[in-house]
Amino acid sequence: MVNAPENEKAKRYIQQLDEARCAGRWADVPELCRKVEKHAPHRRCLTLTARSDAQIATHSSQRPSTASSTASTGDLSNIIPTLLATIEEDGTQGQDSFQANVCLAWAHYVLGEPGQAVARLPQDFGAMATQLSGESGTLSGWSKVCLVKGTYLKGSGLEKTGAIDEAVTTYSSMIPWLSSNTTPNTESAQFKMWGEQSLVRLCRLSDQSAGTSEKINASDALRTYRYWAKFWDATSKNAASDTGSSALYRRLAWKAYYDSLSTILRYDLAYEPDSTPIIQEKPTPTAQSDARLRQRAELTRVEAVYENLLIRETKFPKASETNHEVEAWVDSVMDNWPFYVVLAGVTMIWAKVERRVSHEVFLISSTERPPRHTILRRSCATFSLSTRLSPSPNWHTKLTTRMSRLSHATRIDQKSQAKWRRALTTIVPS
Repeated sequence: MVNAPENEKAKRYIQQLDEARCAGRWADVPELCRKVEKHAPHRRCLTLTARSDAQIATHSSQRPSTASSTASTGDLSNIIPTLLATIEEDGTQGQDSFQANVCLAWAHYVLGEPGQAVARLPQDFGAMATQLSGESGTLSGWSKVCLVKGTYLKGSGLEKTGAIDEAVTTYSSMIPWLSSNTTPNTESAQFKMWGEQSLVRLCRLSDQSAGTSEKINASDALRTYRYWAKFWDATSKNAASDTGSSALYRRLAWKAYYDSLSTILRYDLAYEPDSTPIIQEKPTPTAQSDARLRQRAELTRVEAVYENLLIRETKFPKASETNHEVEAWVDSVMDNWPFYVVLAGVTMIWAKVERRVSHEVFLISSTERPPRHTILRRSCATFSLSTRLSPSPNWHTKLTTRMSRLSHATRIDQKSQAKWRRALTTIVPS
């Protein structure tokens, strides 16, 4: 069908429809579609796709009974042939066609057909973004949403079918375009929601400490994590997807970032510094020392963000419970300590560490909670071995005395204390 020219009223209603979809105001979509159909009848594919998106979104946000769920699923199945027929009849191209195909993929995904969802979507979403921009000059707000939404649907669909390598490629294909063509804090709520889901999955798959690290190298992983940090910083105050599990997924993305930096540090892997200027660091005379300071600054920033999220979102465990994530976090901080202090130089910021460990240890179950002074004695001794320096005896005595007083507040039983001391005897002198 040859597109007829659109009058000002049609353009206004099309823009309002685009804004309603980007904001997730699905209740407004039917009336706006009616107005678009009246003033721009040739945009039938656009309005049918918008109505279908609203129907799928409503279905996804509800928890219906078994009977109504069956009927609702049947309604979603009817979307697919109707939308396919409209695309073929109208000969729709460009952004309307792309939006329709993403809608079809979403319907398949929600119906539990990940393979069909994958088949509806392009191979490279970065290339698709460039193609659509070149054809029309400007991407509509909903087309931008469909780019990040389609990325998530295809990547997740590939994961569900076991094609992890292809999923990583799909998620990664959008990073260059996102980095150079979008500003997260000015994008729509739907863009932030779907963009966050795609980035969180890529962060988890890029974890250099996990088995999937062979699918993406350290340099590419760091580029992904740094974009995620900028995205999160721009959107965290007004979280776009505060569902029950979204906070957990965001925190685990930061954990993957921290674990990857820790792995690079511990195994002395190649580290490519961030191009962001170092904040609150003194100038250094050599490129090597500058890179080390940048590595230390990045590790410190990520450590602080993940720690704050963990403390804020973690509930105090019951006596019968074990908080594995907090325990793993404390162990990771302690394992990083000898490497971290080498990056930081010989300055021991022990007061900050003392306060942090004191806070975190309270979130560990009582039977596994180690004496705090033992944790810091281990850190001091490991630092001494790693740098071949001997900490000041007076400093060590003052620190151990202070931590001994703090340890009384934890009320550690003798059995647990003995267990931790035995584990540390090879490092800390008795």
